[in-house]
Amino acid sequence: GDPACVDDPDRLDNRGLSEEICVEVKAPCEGYVESLNALLIGTASQHIGAGRLKKDDVIDLSAGIVLEKKCGEHADQGDVLARLYGKDKESLEKAKDEVLGAYGFTESRPEDRTLIKDVFGI
Repeated sequence: GDPACVDDPDRLDNRGLSEEICVEVKAPCEGYVESLNALLIGTASQHIGAGRLKKDDVIDLSAGIVLEKKCGEHADQGDVLARLYGKDKESLEKAKDEVLGAYGFTESRPEDRTLIKDVFGI
């Protein structure tokens, strides 16, 4: 990857993702994103070809998932939570349900989470 993206995340975009098929995952209700299950997102990425189950599985570099809503963010019903890119409509539709299942919603804004729990050895 491009190491300059560490200092400038805006350099990351959808370049390289397949424009052949894009499936949007939309919010089923209004609320705040309370949780996002990374394991389910990872499993969904495997199903569309963007991840591996076994080390010899081939990765489709044109497939991917872009998360548009993250923990703590508000979503109205119908807002796009994520976009799935790939070449196989059937696997994208299956992954759509998995990605939707990864999102947990609440009516009130969740408390901010501390990203750094502790610092050792300073």
